[in-house]
Amino acid sequence: MNVVFSLRKDQKCKNGLAVIYWYVSYNGNRSKKSSTGVRVNEKFWKKKYATGQNAKPVNDGLDNLRADLTDLFNQYKNNISHIQEIADFYLNKQSPQITMLDLFDMLVKKRTVANTEGTVKVYTDFKKNWLAPYLKKNGNLSREARHFTYK
Repeated sequence: MNVVFSLRKDQKCKNGLAVIYWYVSYNGNRSKKSSTGVRVNEKFWKKKYATGQNAKPVNDGLDNLRADLTDLFNQYKNNISHIQEIADFYLNKQSPQITMLDLFDMLVKKRTVANTEGTVKVYTDFKKNWLAPYLKKNGNLSREARHFTYK
């Protein structure tokens, strides 16, 4: 996976500062460009890093963004169909938002790979007979309800 930074020179403001944009690419797929919100002077930008006297905070921020995106990719690379999903995860508070039932299904799927049919039945019966009715009673079953973050 590669995180690429570039300047949008066509959208410079009055004082000559341009916004740094980023996108993620992997296996020939590429996400949409997104803004970092950081502006730099065009003459203090070389390929993928800021240069000059005040470049350290900008480069540190870009390195942190690259690290966060790489961590997200490493965590979810087996569950994504297109690299845009990693960018979307990052832009949506840096992690996917899921309901409690979705979280339970993910954990069951992870735990039951090597288990018997009886164990799987215990999990599904628990979800059907206890967890879903409990969440429905407390108003937490719908997708619009409160979400839980899974990391």
